[in-house]
Amino acid sequence: EDQLKLTKPKLTTARVQSHVRHWFANFQCWKKFSLLEESQPYSAMIKLRDDSFIFQPWIIGNDDKFQFKGRVLVPQCLGWGGLNEKVALLDAAHHIKDAYFAHVLYEYYFNFTSLKLNRGNPESVLNAVLDKYGINVVLAPIDIM
Repeated sequence: EDQLKLTKPKLTTARVQSHVRHWFANFQCWKKFSLLEESQPYSAMIKLRDDSFIFQPWIIGNDDKFQFKGRVLVPQCLGWGGLNEKVALLDAAHHIKDAYFAHVLYEYYFNFTSLKLNRGNPESVLNAVLDKYGINVVLAPIDIM
């Protein structure tokens, strides 16, 4: 029991550091995509976490289940009181893309206390930031995400 008390703060710190690195990587991607987009705008973006895999073709057509215009689709699984961030399909409109890729890091560092969090975990931070910026989030069935 004493050993757990000693190791848990280290694990918690490591987890937070890991998520901040993840948000920083998202921010770096946002900067690159913003530059590339000047010559050829995107209509949609797919975000995968570095430990995610796609085992079969993922065809995004006009099917109702992939209606991403004006919103972010995330899987309806293990949100831990927030949003699962392993994969997302999102409209590439500036306000949506900016909120998902850039504002999470900004809000975490500069406005954390103003976020309406129901838990202190990264999934809740993502949810609170998208909510703050008025982004429409759809929880999609896991079998399509």
